[in-house]
Parts: sequence; C-alpha cells; structure tokens
Amino acid sequence: MEKFGCVLSMLFCRALRQRLERFGPYPSLLILAIPIAVVEPFKLVAVLIAGGGHFLTGLVFLIFAYVVSLVVTERLFIVLKPKLLMLPWFAKSWWWFVALRRRALRWLRSFLMPAGKFLSSSYLLARAYARKFTVSGVSPLAAQERTFKNRR
Repeated sequence: MEKFGCVLSMLFCRALRQRLERFGPYPSLLILAIPIAVVEPFKLVAVLIAGGGHFLTGLVFLIFAYVVSLVVTERLFIVLKPKLLMLPWFAKSWWWFVALRRRALRWLRSFLMPAGKFLSSSYLLARAYARKFTVSGVSPLAAQERTFKNRR
C-alpha cells in the first residue's frame, strides 16, 4: 500500500511540474511570488510571538517559516527558471547575480586556499610517517621527500 501512495505522489509532482512549465514568463513570475507573499506574514507573526514572551515558540515558528519559504520557492524556481529567463530584465539580473556569486566564491577561496594547502601537506606528512609502521623498507624521511617532490 505504501508503494501505491509513493507512486501517486510522484505522479502528482510530475503533473504539477508539467502544468507549471506550460505557463508564460509573467504568470511564472506571479506563481513564484505567491509562496513568498503567503509565508512573509507568518514570519512577522513569529516575531510577535517571540516578542510577547514566548521566545522559543517564536524562534521555532520563525525557523519553520524560513524553511518552508526557502524550500517551496527553490523548487518552484528550478521549474520556472527557463520561463523566467525569457524576460530580458530577469535574464540580465540573473547573469549579473551568477557572475557576482562566482567572483565572491573565487575571492573567498583565495583566502581559504593557503590554509587548505597547509592542512593537506600536514596530512600527507602524517600519512607518510604512519606508513613507516605499515610498509616495510620505507623510512618516514624518504616518504616525506617523495611528498615534497610530488607537490612541486
């Protein structure tokens, strides 16, 4: 009986996706705005609950509202993105956002990479030293020299 319910839910999701893909760009934009418009008031209610003395309840309610908003909007965006990219202003904004995100990630990796290189070389040295006990005939110094030669 569980398989039947799972199949029905998959068929429902597929049918919903096909119906959403039939819409044009502007109706797709409106559909994407609906879950955001519905969930935003719940976030305000969560803040009011937390401000009224029920901090933990308000916090849980706020986290739940953010998760629902994020998941539903993300799933809809994946389905509706091809239609939204038909809008010239949306396409320009999207490519600008992607370029900015790529640049920010590259900048962030430039700060993290030296630490990553240090950690990976320390790991390789420790591994080479540990091989002394598992591989006969290889000294830790020879393994360390091989490690440094491979890195150059």
